[in-house]
Amino acid sequence: MKSEENKNGLTIRELLKNTYESLAKRNSHQEIILNKPALSEIANDSDWHRTRIGYMRYEKANLFNFSDNDWAVCIGEKFGSYPAERFDNDLSALKLTIDGKKPEQIEEDIRNNFHRYDYFQNSLVFGFRDGNMGISKDSKLGEKMRELLKPKIENFIVQKAEYDETKILCSTLEYPVVKNVLYKPNFVGFLTETIETVLKDYKPLGE
Repeated sequence: MKSEENKNGLTIRELLKNTYESLAKRNSHQEIILNKPALSEIANDSDWHRTRIGYMRYEKANLFNFSDNDWAVCIGEKFGSYPAERFDNDLSALKLTIDGKKPEQIEEDIRNNFHRYDYFQNSLVFGFRDGNMGISKDSKLGEKMRELLKPKIENFIVQKAEYDETKILCSTLEYPVVKNVLYKPNFVGFLTETIETVLKDYKPLGE
């Protein structure tokens, strides 16, 4: 996937990166650079002979307060062995208690949260290798994200994925991507507002 902006639209990596930056521009926040990256397992093809694990890797976070709840919003990129190859990146939100904590304590909380919850359970949205966007059914915030995005997302797609069906990738058993999904630049604003709504309206279970 090209890292530069495509003149016809944004790749999933550009979309999520720009949304991460847009959230920071629109809201009061504190940035945390992780001294040691946090990892969250997203795929595993290990057996008793060898270990093959794919991760999302997080190197920074922006800290926000929405409706009296503290959140760390993190942007991740695929990392590790070949099981991660079918994915690209994600935006995750961790509910934390920040007040009175030193940056190193907050960093440890972020790392522990990702270690405790794998397979996109903290993800707001994540990107596939072909540029499609996913929302995990196990994500704590996924149901609300899906409710708000599903009716609108088709309006923001300018190019759908295309595949070379004459070949198959050994690592993923999928067809190679010829064209990635591309998104309209104004999807950044809509996705930003959607995430703000989900975090502002968050209610813990039992309330």
